[in-house]
Parts: sequence; structure tokens; C-alpha cells
Amino acid sequence: MRNGNLIQLCSGRYYQGSGVLSHLGGDAVLLGRRALVVADAAVWPKVEARVLRSLEQSGVDTKIWLFSGHCCPGNVRSAAQAGQAYGAELVVGVGGGRALDTAKIAADHMGVRAITVPTSAATCAASAWLAVEYTDDGAFVGNNWTRYPPFAVIAELDFIVRDCPARLYAAGIVDAMAKYPEISYNIQFSNQWEKNLFSQSAQLLSENTYRLLLEHGCETIEQLRAGKITPALEDCVCAALQVTGVISAMACGGKQAATPSTATSAVCTRNWPPDSSTGSWWAVRWSTNWR
Repeated sequence: MRNGNLIQLCSGRYYQGSGVLSHLGGDAVLLGRRALVVADAAVWPKVEARVLRSLEQSGVDTKIWLFSGHCCPGNVRSAAQAGQAYGAELVVGVGGGRALDTAKIAADHMGVRAITVPTSAATCAASAWLAVEYTDDGAFVGNNWTRYPPFAVIAELDFIVRDCPARLYAAGIVDAMAKYPEISYNIQFSNQWEKNLFSQSAQLLSENTYRLLLEHGCETIEQLRAGKITPALEDCVCAALQVTGVISAMACGGKQAATPSTATSAVCTRNWPPDSSTGSWWAVRWSTNWR
């Protein structure tokens, strides 16, 4: 902020609830009438009919590109080429974090905007400005800061609560809670972290989210297993999907962004020790009282 760099917040339009998928077509048609749908192949058969119905009712034609694997150059290139050949005026991403990140980067390559339809609350990828990139073989590369965040997020709870494994929601809780120790560590110890109103506000918001999830996380996992939508579960899903995306954007610069991905990649590929920022992340996570 002090040096005049762009501060881009996350998606400006957010729908959450049972039945909100009906808004997809209305928002899509604001961007165009030809959409490339980047759909996670694992979940597409479950959601295909409702997604296409909403788009068709608003007069939006579609080209389906099925995603599998990683958010990697090969997938991004293939999706973008399919969209360009079709003449797509927008991209709709449907699925988990990797499918949504692929949709976001492909849209950026095409010069169009993206709408995301998350099918789990495992990450804030649906709303975040950044996307996490991997190699074609699945090794972590880093963050891709697209020109624009998603145009809109359609968080259909019939998908996220009633048809999603609880372990993915649990992962989203931990991912959202991680922002508080990550940002707090950087503000206190990093000499590269700019202390300003945005980063300090991100710390306050991340603390509030941390405490919300610490209090209600376990009970809402059981509610999700039962397919029961409660006010507490709705708040926690919003924290994992949208509020954490806002926090990440407000933190400015990505110092804490995607460090869990870095750590996971380092362990899984045995590329240890990882860089210093990830080492700091592990230290903070181990020293934090999770109770």
C-alpha cells in the first residue's frame, strides 16, 4: 500500500445457501453468453444437471472441459485453448480448489472473467485472488496472481454440506485457522512484511475467524456429516470459503499465502528442509495452542 502497489480484494459477489445455484445463470449473463465450464471430472456427474439448467435458463451456451489432476501448465493451456476455440466470454469453474484455480488462470489467459462454484469448503480458492500452481507432475511451484479475482462465488450448500466428505470440510477449517498464526508471525517477525491498515485488519479478522472455528469447528463437522444446515455451519463455511479469501487479499503480498501447500509439497516430495518461510510456518503451527 505504501509504495502504490495494487491491492486487489477477493470476489465482490458471494452467494451462499441452499438453492443459490439458481443465481449462476443471472451472474454469468452479465459477462457473456458463451461459457467455458471447467468442471472437476470427479464431481461433475453429481452437479451437471443443476449447473447447466441455471446457465441455460439465462440463455448462456456452454462448452464443458473436464478437469483432473493438478492446476498445472498443461491443464491451464488445454482449458484456455478449448475456451478460445469456442469463443467463450467467461469461464465457470466447478469443483474443488485445483479445478477452481485452473479455471481462474485459464480465464486470465483468455482475457475473460471467472465465476466459481465450489463443491467443498476445503479451501478459499473459490474467492481468492491467487491460484496455487503445480508442475504437470504435481510438485508445488508457487502462487499465480491473476489480473482479477473471481467475478462471483456461488456457494451452493446442497453440494457443500449435503454431498461432500466431512474430511474436506475439516481441511477447510484448518486452512482458515492457519491464517491467524501465519499473519501474526509475519507482522511480528518478518522484515519484509509491510505493517499497514490492511495487514493489521487482516490479523484482526483472522483472529476472529480462528476463534469462531475453534469454538464451532468440531460440532459443525458432525452437522455436515448429518447433512444438517445450521447457522453455525453456515458461518464456518463462509469463514472457510470467503472470509479467508478476504483475509488473504488484505494481508497484501502473499507472504502467508499457500504456505500449507509449500509445506505439504516439501514433505510429500522429501524436499526437506523447505524454504525459511515454510519452516516458520511449521514453527508457529507447532507452538500454537490449538486446544
